[in-house]
Amino acid sequence: MTRYQHFRAICSLGLPLILGNIAQISIGVVDTVMTGWYSVEALAALVLGSSFFFVVFILGAGFGHAVLPLVASAAAREDAVQIRRVTRMGLWLS
Repeated sequence: MTRYQHFRAICSLGLPLILGNIAQISIGVVDTVMTGWYSVEALAALVLGSSFFFVVFILGAGFGHAVLPLVASAAAREDAVQIRRVTRMGLWLS
């Protein structure tokens, strides 16, 4: 595999993660701006709710990210049963 092919493979895997993170941040910014025009109490409630959601989101995303190397390892061994098992458990935990 050449450097260009390796770079392209990494970018094709990383681009959805980057776009997902940008979308998540954008949603938070838009929510804050819209709620800030409404009232201070609503903005405080949004901050508390967003903080709670962020913790839950990070826990779920952590399980999802932990599945990637396990699936890659099973794919390298060509173990289809393990791929299905790890993917199913990762989706269940997320």
